[in-house]
Amino acid sequence: MPAPKENKYHLLQRAVGRKRIIEDPEAFEKAVQDYIIYCHENNHVLTITGMALYLGFACRQALFDYERNEAFRDVVKKARAAVEAYCEARAHGNTPAGAIFILKNFGWKDTVHNVNKDINVTFGDPE
Repeated sequence: MPAPKENKYHLLQRAVGRKRIIEDPEAFEKAVQDYIIYCHENNHVLTITGMALYLGFACRQALFDYERNEAFRDVVKKARAAVEAYCEARAHGNTPAGAIFILKNFGWKDTVHNVNKDINVTFGDPE
């Protein structure tokens, strides 16, 4: 049953949630660049959580929430890609474990192929 025509509840609705910490994509991108420079100058490791905290968010999920807004989508993707590239570069050390881990995240599979062949076995006296 639809709402009565005199129902004006929808007029009371307003935007929910907090005001954005960073209002425009250009300022967001500048803040990300500042974080990368800060990490480089202070020998800190680039991380998504570290970036979120540097930008003023309480958690990394808030950073991911910005990606849902079309205006911020590309900027957030570039920021995440910068951290991923940094981690990939660090993973290529003296052992192949880091490279294997990265390749698995790209969809490669670490599989073992077993080949079974039919073998005829006879018991008893062959004739």
